[in-house]
Amino acid sequence: MKRFESPEFSNLPADIIDDFNGCFQDNLSDIQDCIAQLECNPSPENIHQLFRHMHSLKGNCKMVNLDQSADVVHALEDIVTDIRAEKHPYTTDVGDLILAGIVQIEQLNSELRQSGSASADQLEAILRGIQAIKSSSDSERQQALEQALRDLGAATLPPEGAVAAPDQTSAQDLDLLFFHNMAHRIDQLSIYWRRRTQETTQLARELNQRLGQVADPLQLEAAVCVHDMGMALIPHTIFNKQTELVDAEQKIVKGHIDSGADMLARIPGWADAADAVRQHHERYDGSGYPRGLAATAISPGARIISIVDTFYAVTNERPDRSYRRSLLSAMSEINGNVGTQFDPGYVEAFNQVVREHFIGNRAGD
Repeated sequence: MKRFESPEFSNLPADIIDDFNGCFQDNLSDIQDCIAQLECNPSPENIHQLFRHMHSLKGNCKMVNLDQSADVVHALEDIVTDIRAEKHPYTTDVGDLILAGIVQIEQLNSELRQSGSASADQLEAILRGIQAIKSSSDSERQQALEQALRDLGAATLPPEGAVAAPDQTSAQDLDLLFFHNMAHRIDQLSIYWRRRTQETTQLARELNQRLGQVADPLQLEAAVCVHDMGMALIPHTIFNKQTELVDAEQKIVKGHIDSGADMLARIPGWADAADAVRQHHERYDGSGYPRGLAATAISPGARIISIVDTFYAVTNERPDRSYRRSLLSAMSEINGNVGTQFDPGYVEAFNQVVREHFIGNRAGD
């Protein structure tokens, strides 16, 4: 497996990387919206909007020294350029390829942030596929598009062998893109939720790694994105209430877990994520809801989300308080609920994650 590095990106200050991540999510949302509109109306104006958003994404990647990612966006952009010039029509497979390619770029960027290097296999698969598409004749173009999607899916499989067919892998990637975009939109509902999904996803990923991947990484990522989807359906008078909720209001809030869990349960391949969402308010001592599950009866993903969600809530402003509590205060609260709200082993691992993610990073500033 080939790997590449970008120390210029990996060594950027955390606030710049955070700004880039936020812009990246905005670009993803805009591109997905354009592709959804193109499915219904492949007009020149919608094609132009797609090109504009992809061009913005490419520029942002270059700005933070992600030249490899920018090259892939540029190659995808060339396909859109040909469509703008009316050399080829827009088809669903074009949209699927663009989305699948951007999903891989997002995953590679995340891998670079975590380990300082990333696999080049996906990048090469995308570029090979795009080159084959551009060099194909009109009669061969559709076949080249389909092959590019299959090759891209194959490049995402683990080295020891696939557990799903390449086209299923590609579909799962597209599902994750949808979940991320939906979560990003939900995060805009409150000034207290800015970057919430990004931060909790990163912490959940690191905690899962520290625990030896007790949860499937993709299922966990989907669950983090979707776990509070139902909060968007809660009336604003309750959502932003600054005083204690009455029983009827608490019942409405507790019902938010069903929206995300039911949606995931209806999408093939996301059963584990659905369980994690439905159980993320269960407590280790059995006093949580909705079923009063305890200890290992609670899914690993739910136990992870419970911890990282609490950490984010404590360290960020909320409607019922106008200040941010310190990192150590947040950890004191989590450690103080070991064995009651949280799994003791998971909390021990999370302490190590926080030391490395926050205190270790600051020590090197």
